[in-house]
Order: sequence, then C-alpha cells, then structure tokens
Amino acid sequence: MSPKKLTIKEHIEQDVRAKYQEHQELALAGRTARAALAEATEKLARVEKELGFLRKLDPTKMDPPKFLTPTAPASGHHAVPLLDISDVHWGEVVDPAQVQDVNAFNVAIAKQRIRRAFEGAITVARDYMKGVIYDGVTTILGGDIVSGNIQDLRETNEETALESMFGAAEHLTAGLRLLADDFGHVHVVCVVGNHSRSTVKPIYKNRVRDSLDWGVYNLIRLYLAGDERITVQVGDAASDRVQVYGVRYVVNHGESFRGGSGIAAEMSPLLLGVHRMKKREQDVGHPFDVLITHHRHRCLPMPGLGVMVNGSVVGYNEMAFDEIMGYQEPQQGFWLNTPERGISMVAPIYVADRVAEGW
Repeated sequence: MSPKKLTIKEHIEQDVRAKYQEHQELALAGRTARAALAEATEKLARVEKELGFLRKLDPTKMDPPKFLTPTAPASGHHAVPLLDISDVHWGEVVDPAQVQDVNAFNVAIAKQRIRRAFEGAITVARDYMKGVIYDGVTTILGGDIVSGNIQDLRETNEETALESMFGAAEHLTAGLRLLADDFGHVHVVCVVGNHSRSTVKPIYKNRVRDSLDWGVYNLIRLYLAGDERITVQVGDAASDRVQVYGVRYVVNHGESFRGGSGIAAEMSPLLLGVHRMKKREQDVGHPFDVLITHHRHRCLPMPGLGVMVNGSVVGYNEMAFDEIMGYQEPQQGFWLNTPERGISMVAPIYVADRVAEGW
C-alpha cells in the first residue's frame, strides 16, 4: 500500500513539531552549558584568589618559626623556697610485716629520713632549679614531730616521749643549720600536732604549751641561740601566719578537718576547712591566700585551691593500713615562692630509701 499523502496543513504541523523539539533540545543544552560555565567560573575565581595569596608570600619565609632559648636576665630570678616538715612520729615503730612490707620505721630510720628531707631540699633547689637567686628559705614544722603516747603507741614506741623530744630536736636543729649554710637565712614557723599531746582526749586550753611538739621547738630555739641566720617562730595558738613575698600563708596541723569518704575522700573536709578558715581569718581582719596543713600523711599540693597538704616522714603505718587509707611514699612538701607568681614550682622531697634503711 502506498504511503498516505499528507496535506499541506499536515506538512506544516509536522514541521512545526520538529522545530519545537529541536528548540527544546537546544534550550536544555544551553542551560547545561550555562551551569557548567558558572561552576567553572566559580572554581577559576577560587584558584585565582589562592594564587593571589600565594604570590604575596615570600618564598624565603615559608619555614616554620624556630623558638630560641631565652636569655637569662643579668639580675637573675629571685625566690624563697619553702620546706614543710611534719608528721615525723619520732619514736614510732612500724613493722613491715604488719603493713605488707610497704614501709618500715624506727628511730634509726627517722634520723635518715629527716636528713634526706633537708639534703633533698638543697639538692632540688641547687641542681634542679638553676638560675635562681635564693633570698633565704622558709621552713614549716607542722606538728606530730614525735610519736607521743596516744592510742596504743605508748606500748609500741621505741623510746619514751621525752627521749623522742630531745632526739627529734637535735636532728631538726642540724637540718636547719644545713639550710642556713646553703641559703643564708632560715625562718622557721612551728605549729603543734595531735600526736604530741599529753592527754588521751584533745584539749583546747593551753593546748600548745602542753604539747611535746612545743617542747621540741623550744629545744631548737635553745640549740640555735646566737645563730643569727635562723629565726624560730613559735606561737601560742593552734594556727600561725607567715608571709613570703606577697603570699599570705596560714599554717595549721589539720586534725580539725575531719571526715571524708567516697570518691572525694579527704578533699571534702579539706576544702570545707579552707573555706571555714578563710571566713574566720577574714572576719578577724587577717585574710590569707594559702593554707598549709598536715595530718593526712599525703602530699596534696593544690595552690589553685588555696591549700598545700604535706606528706609524712613516718610513712604508711598499721593504722593507715587497717583503715584502708590511701598509700603514698614518705615525702615532704617543697616549693618555690617567687615575687612575680607566688607558688611557682612544686617538687616534693622523697625521704625513704629502702636499701639504705635495710628493710
């Protein structure tokens, strides 16, 4: 069958449809091309911007910076170290077998550890903190210097309380003279502890003068009479004050800060104690910056929270073991006070040496 012949009108309509389809395809191609052109133009602009930035850089300055060692000032840095000695428990005996062999203590070990505390302070200041001009040293004697007769200690102590008082005073005096030989001037601030009391229960009237610690401190005064390099500060209150450069310290043994359990442990009573102490001192017109406290046998330096807690010389004993208290190697607090920053460098002095002590 021959194909149907189209009319003129049908030819025109067919031609119109074909051109319309062609125009649609051209329009789509045009939109696609414009989109691609816009994208390419945007990329080109970013590249030109980056190239422009790079062109501005000096190729000789593309190496990272190098920090040089600062030059020490001709005048040097000034500081006053603070050595905190407390919780010696001179006379106490710690049996290694009763604390799972983590510590031992007796009078012979006490002599060694006190000497290491003083020698360690000198070594750290001289060999580890170089470039510092020391304007003297402040030493805290923070209480519980002797074991005393409270609890069951009377039966287990190696010597009597009076023997311990004289032995501790003699060795602390030797240490203070050693500091004076190296630092020039030594200022000693003394507070009493709880182990040194002469009564079973704590007393409040004449508490300081009825303490064996008070006897130790006054023996030290007698031994050092005439030595103008060393000044000894012994008050009649449970707390005392001292200022080093601009840092105002309050010193207290710390047995009044009771309690503490759970994860916070001793932090709760410590921070509550700092708060109460600051309020009381503020109320009586003696605001302070940092509380130096003791009693817990663990060094916890927290200058940012306004408290420096000292460790112990005696170390972990039977009571600490049975009460499941936190363990810490015997150590004493040591830090530098600077005019610019106050408490600047903290470096506890480790006083135990198992080999030398023979346990």
